[in-house]
Amino acid sequence: MPCAPRTRRVAGVYDSRAGPGKKLRREPVEDFRIDFEDGYGNRPDREEDGHAESAAIEVARGAQGRTLPPFIGIRIKPFNEELRARSMRTLDIFVSTLVAENGGRLPDQFRSDTSQDYDSRTGGRAG
Repeated sequence: MPCAPRTRRVAGVYDSRAGPGKKLRREPVEDFRIDFEDGYGNRPDREEDGHAESAAIEVARGAQGRTLPPFIGIRIKPFNEELRARSMRTLDIFVSTLVAENGGRLPDQFRSDTSQDYDSRTGGRAG
């Protein structure tokens, strides 16, 4: 059942029949994560190192140009025994490069996601 126009405005509901809402015009992307985790897969170290560095450079450019979404960050592999070294290496390269390219600081919008819901008993995601 469609919402009445006032209800849509108050609730911030997007009605596709009404065209793009103010929110979508103002902020088409609210949160963006660069995926070095499961969607990225396992790559040779040199390849992942290069991607982490180039992604950080692009995020720094976005910060300097004030074009970043309100939240941006990376998803890295879990800190389990098998992937811990790779996870730390990707995080270190990305953050170190981003800080170096962005005047010595992380952008205010930056977030980092780790697989904190990793279940070491089953070797997979918890929950």
